[in-house]
Amino acid sequence: MTVRHLRVNERMEDEHGCIPPSVCSLLVVTRGGSVLWHRNIEGQTTAITGSLQHCIIGLANGAIQIYDLSSGSLAMPRLILGDKIASLVCSSELECAEKRLVAITTTAILYQWNYDTMHLTLKVSLLPLLRAVSGTSSDIRNSGHRKYVLSDVTVDPIGRVVLTIPVAPTDGKRTCHVFVFDPQMRCWRHLLTPW
Repeated sequence: MTVRHLRVNERMEDEHGCIPPSVCSLLVVTRGGSVLWHRNIEGQTTAITGSLQHCIIGLANGAIQIYDLSSGSLAMPRLILGDKIASLVCSSELECAEKRLVAITTTAILYQWNYDTMHLTLKVSLLPLLRAVSGTSSDIRNSGHRKYVLSDVTVDPIGRVVLTIPVAPTDGKRTCHVFVFDPQMRCWRHLLTPW
């Protein structure tokens, strides 16, 4: 699967005279070097994942679109989260008992669905983790000067979300924090701290 961003140079009128060119994405799905199908998608694609049956994309406008991999048609109506999608992860039946879809928004909200039923199983803020990593209790959403990258988002075999957050090296060594959300305790557990 590949995504390419295209600028649409159509000029449309609004109350100020015109709307600037918009961005759309071209989603191309291939198998063995040949194109199975392609779709023009209105908006900028910010995340992409997939399974054996579906191609899942996240958009800058906060929408998630799930396409049937064999036909290229939408498998269900789009999901609207309202905030830009920063990351998408889809676990397979080979990785855990239930398939999971995980989405993280740029406002640090994590969503997890049971992929078969699309039942929301978890909605939680990542802000406590980012505060723990930064060592501050201030509101890091508005700090503007610090950005955090989730280097790895996975779902373990029993369906728990595992996050890895790298720390800027101070002595040239790369270190990271590892957190897991424990569904029974309904909180994050800090499994690994930088050493």
